[in-house]
Amino acid sequence: MAEDLFGEAPAQRAKGIGPQGGKHYVKPWGYFMPPGTGPSGETCKTCKHLTGRGGVAGRYLKCERARSKWTHGRKTDILAGSPACSGWEKPDQLSPNEARPDGRQATALALGIPSSDQPGAI
Repeated sequence: MAEDLFGEAPAQRAKGIGPQGGKHYVKPWGYFMPPGTGPSGETCKTCKHLTGRGGVAGRYLKCERARSKWTHGRKTDILAGSPACSGWEKPDQLSPNEARPDGRQATALALGIPSSDQPGAI
């Protein structure tokens, strides 16, 4: 092994703490139950409890059933493509383009996006 300027062996770089070895890995705490414990073939994206939070900086997906765990950081974000947990519930029977009684579309409501036809909407 090569020596450094002072004749010593160079220090080894520390490996990341995440499963992939990345130093920015954050263990996810935003799921209601462990992903993969729910119905097969379903994901968080197809769950009734998927919601979006955030504003100007971006949209952050959260699980409404895990609301008590929410922080304002990425540790409580969830991935829409994660396998469903045991708290998964079938969403309302509205199609994504069908309007709800309050005039908002189902997809916009699930993600917390204000409707453009409502007063006060951005």
